[in-house]
Amino acid sequence: MKVDKLVRRLIEKFGDDVKIRTQYHVQVISPKGPHDIWITQSGDLKFKAYGNREVEELSYDVIIRRIEKYMTQKSQLDMMREMFNVAKFIEHCEKASEQTGEAVFCDAGFKDGKARIAAVFVQSNGTVDARSMMITAANITDAEEAAIELARAISPFATVYNDNQAAVARYQTDRVKWLPREHTKIADHFANVRKN
Repeated sequence: MKVDKLVRRLIEKFGDDVKIRTQYHVQVISPKGPHDIWITQSGDLKFKAYGNREVEELSYDVIIRRIEKYMTQKSQLDMMREMFNVAKFIEHCEKASEQTGEAVFCDAGFKDGKARIAAVFVQSNGTVDARSMMITAANITDAEEAAIELARAISPFATVYNDNQAAVARYQTDRVKWLPREHTKIADHFANVRKN
């Protein structure tokens, strides 16, 4: 198989998760890590799954099936981590409702023009509305501002808390307040749960 044909087919299947490393080496990035595919001079394909030491000579179809399996498969450890994150999230929600009454905590993470924003509305009766989404953003401050807007959309009357002073300063209202990072972990934990 030729490199350009392989790359086209991989991009059709996996989109932005395909990374061209050299003219003979392509990676497909899965949630666990990169899978390596090499093209020999004779056009054969060699494959090494993330975490494996063995390099195998396989057909394109077999490689695709293997990568798809890695893209969707969750290990027992992954599920345990997710359960732990959910437990931490619930604990934060309970503490927040005791301390603040009705409030929306929001946070954002930013890398390479993409951001994950999260907002968690904790009501005084203990009910929680949590939302998370991926967006594009110019920088971290813009990402945090988008998180604040998401929070305000969830509840226009509750106080919104965010840990980015520059983003909070853009708002001229008492309903958007700055809190140190350790107090916005409730939104941070929710974003982490949604990544898995």
